[in-house]
Amino acid sequence: MADSWKSIERAVAELVGGTRTWNSDHDIDVETADWAVEVKHLKAPTVADLERILAHNAPKAAAVGKGNALVVKRAAGRGRPSPFLAVFVLSKEQA
Repeated sequence: MADSWKSIERAVAELVGGTRTWNSDHDIDVETADWAVEVKHLKAPTVADLERILAHNAPKAAAVGKGNALVVKRAAGRGRPSPFLAVFVLSKEQA
């Protein structure tokens, strides 16, 4: 069975020790004490796609005073596992 976005968000929350917050006022997928994490399941993301997603998540992370992070699971196809990849912004001055 293919991974659903809900199951991927739950798995990420467990991996990072956070909470899946799908119904939060700030529309953040997973929150930890320090990070606002956007979670995406994408077929073939480019670096530009990752930057665009982080830029979109930046105001949401800033609104809760947390770091901006993205976790991506590539949709590799049936029977082909892929790892969770984390991308995060190191400087608050950047998106």
